[in-house]
Amino acid sequence: MMMNFSLPQNFETMRKLRKHDASSFLIALTALGNGLDVTYFRSQAEAGKKLPLFAAEVTAPIFFSVGDGRRTHFFNASLPDTTSASTATVTRNKVATKELLHRKSIPTAIGGLVSAENPRLLYDLARAGVKRFVMKPVEGSLGKGTFLNQTPEQAAEVLRLNPRVKYVIEQHIFGREHRLYVVDDRVVAAYWYMPPNVLGDGSATVRTLHARHQAERAENPFVVDRKPAPAEIDLALLMQKVGWDDVPEKGRRIWLATTPFPDAQGDFFVCTTTLPDSIRQVGLATAKAVAARNCAIDLIVNARGEAFVLEVNARPMIGVHSFPHASGQTEGQGFNLDVPTAILRSLFALKPDLAREVVTFDYAALSAEVFREGRSTRGVRAADFAVFGG
Repeated sequence: MMMNFSLPQNFETMRKLRKHDASSFLIALTALGNGLDVTYFRSQAEAGKKLPLFAAEVTAPIFFSVGDGRRTHFFNASLPDTTSASTATVTRNKVATKELLHRKSIPTAIGGLVSAENPRLLYDLARAGVKRFVMKPVEGSLGKGTFLNQTPEQAAEVLRLNPRVKYVIEQHIFGREHRLYVVDDRVVAAYWYMPPNVLGDGSATVRTLHARHQAERAENPFVVDRKPAPAEIDLALLMQKVGWDDVPEKGRRIWLATTPFPDAQGDFFVCTTTLPDSIRQVGLATAKAVAARNCAIDLIVNARGEAFVLEVNARPMIGVHSFPHASGQTEGQGFNLDVPTAILRSLFALKPDLAREVVTFDYAALSAEVFREGRSTRGVRAADFAVFGG
């Protein structure tokens, strides 16, 4: 069932996918490999459905159904139709999520809602002794518009310069960011993130170390093209007073980005089996609190090993979980379908006797057909764009 991503056509297929497209592809690939039927649609009208959590129309191939002949479930990327409206509503609203977790006594960074019009909480927290803040737009995602490690004065300036933006402001907790993926009361995947970096060996220059790191990543189709822009690296090096041709001493870590936001440019250290139980329990309690059968939970773990929930996502992107990469780590690296398999297993009784190898899956051709002008078919079968092994 496992697709061979060392084949050029499969490598290129995965290499071109981004964000929710990657989630859609991986779930469909897993479904096809388990003998399930997969059909893509360009609108709910075409599917004959009115699903309140899903958009009426889509512009990318992320709306699809999966069926086993007895039951059918619909997906918007990784979001299944079994997700409740209350779960979707609370997880989309950072303030509501924080308030709910506080009520459930689940550890989160202290904070709440502020704006230029109503900055009171900022000053209350500063008077209470909070010295550093994180500010996230209420309507934002993927770290866009987020400000880290802000002093009270800097936070006040952010509000002044963005008078129309409402922010969730919270205490900045220094630590290591983790993502846990929970399906049916089980942590099925977990990793911790490290921003782009190289580790000095006492003999190689920063330029050589960076080239080696990129050569390692070139074998992973999901991260091969995800790398910091040269200008970003130059700025990061300048801030550390390091040059491209400098030779860092052994063990010195040189950062190649100016922000720690998790994205596919950095390293993802798989920790599913080594995750401390205390962190695992925080993740499971969080999923239970928001009544989510399928969600990703972002946490920050401080130097004492204490976990604090940052966000809950009911429609998370799963590409990194299937294609993790971390320089120097061998355990858990490479391709896996653990998350999409767990998602489908929560909805269907997967039968080993129906499993089949998917040799290729032409997702680009599928997408073109889904949105082809004049198409009269009701949906597009994914199996028509896959080649199966004997």
